[in-house]
Amino acid sequence: MPRDSFQQELDNLQAGMLDLGRQVEASLENMVRAMEGRDAELAGKELGVDARYKARGADIDNKTMVLQARQAPVVRDLRLFYTVQGVTDHLIRSGTLYEHICRAISETDDSERNEDLEAALL
Repeated sequence: MPRDSFQQELDNLQAGMLDLGRQVEASLENMVRAMEGRDAELAGKELGVDARYKARGADIDNKTMVLQARQAPVVRDLRLFYTVQGVTDHLIRSGTLYEHICRAISETDDSERNEDLEAALL
């Protein structure tokens, strides 16, 4: 029975990471649409995601540490823990970058566009 509970918690960790990944993917799609359409309003909707992603990542990290402390994970489990933590860190950094880009889109909405730079970005 304890192993079943442990497996359920591992599955929940993976599900949390995958859910964060879907959220970051949605931010990426919004960022690209905002860049392509020069849509400052859409870009503005992505402002603040960085804090939300960091909070989700911290929650996943905390759950991973607690699970490691309560159980005696075998090497396979440890590899999964470290993979979840590594992927979560990359997702958080990606979300941060998307927010920075969306902030730039929002803040430069009324600025003159450099067509060469825009062509290189898109």
